Amino acid sequence: MGAQGSRTSCPYLGLAGDRGSFFLYVTPAHRCYRADEAVPIHPDDQERYCLSEDFEQCPRFRHPHLRLPAAPPGEVSTLETAYQLYGWGAPAAEPSRRWPRFAALAGAALAVLAAVLLLSVNQARMRRFLVEAWRSSIGALNAPPTLPPQALTAIRPLRSEPGAFPTWTPTPTATPTPTSTFTPTLTPTQTATPTETPTATPTPTDTPIPTPTLTPKPLFVPRSPVRYEPDCTVTKVRGYVYDSYNNPVAGQVLKLWNDYGYSQLATSQGPDSPQGEGYYEFYLYPGPYPKPESFYLAVVDPVTGQPISPKVKVDFTSNRCQPGEGGRQVAIVDWLYSP
Repeated sequence: MGAQGSRTSCPYLGLAGDRGSFFLYVTPAHRCYRADEAVPIHPDDQERYCLSEDFEQCPRFRHPHLRLPAAPPGEVSTLETAYQLYGWGAPAAEPSRRWPRFAALAGAALAVLAAVLLLSVNQARMRRFLVEAWRSSIGALNAPPTLPPQALTAIRPLRSEPGAFPTWTPTPTATPTPTSTFTPTLTPTQTATPTETPTATPTPTDTPIPTPTLTPKPLFVPRSPVRYEPDCTVTKVRGYVYDSYNNPVAGQVLKLWNDYGYSQLATSQGPDSPQGEGYYEFYLYPGPYPKPESFYLAVVDPVTGQPISPKVKVDFTSNRCQPGEGGRQVAIVDWLYSP
């Protein structure tokens, strides 16, 4: 780690379950991998050491076995939960915001009380008004009707006493003589011949154009073009997997396949591997292939098995396997994490 002075973050900073990744801000999900196992990090230590150029001044960096107590089972999801779990102390409350909230609640209660009092007074007044109106209407209905004296003197009989009525004699009416009526003969009306109605031609509709699907950005890219070495004893693919800081990555899954149904998976090895951390290898044949062969190589997601890198083609030859002859029996492909 000779170039640590130029780094802006601690090389031992990672996430729970993912040593090669971290965030650029303070979060309870960060873990310190300086000791044998990952331990939580106080937010103040993250800001002062882990995410700054002064990470070498961190006491845990200088003394790897200086550790915090182990966290209980379960993932720390929020910073407030992390304060409670590890005894960092609860965040300071904001007393300045309590007084405006209390004043608003008191004002709302007074407004509701005033509305209730006003409604009670109006109900009492309305009740008295309805009672007085009801009594007035009942008194008017029970009073007997009276007529003024002028109306009594103005009444006169509408007809006189009956006398002798004249006898009505009907007047004779002449009976009309019936006249014969000419009835014309009806001529049948010619029926119109139906005309064929033309069929309307349907209007062509536009065919919808499918929306193109965006291709996700790969997480790993080849660190360099494919390199080859001659070898008369074996045909294989090998290489290393690195993170964005050129540190080897263990546990990454890779896939090798061809057009004839062959498919194989390999996982980058840990620090105990004889070839070193991040090393992977696909063993194919004990010597050169009898004829030229081609395969495809990619980094895949360990859960879904989908490629998360470009597909790289490797070509093997069946001759010139001696050193310096330029044969292609060993393909070397290194990968770099580049989100």
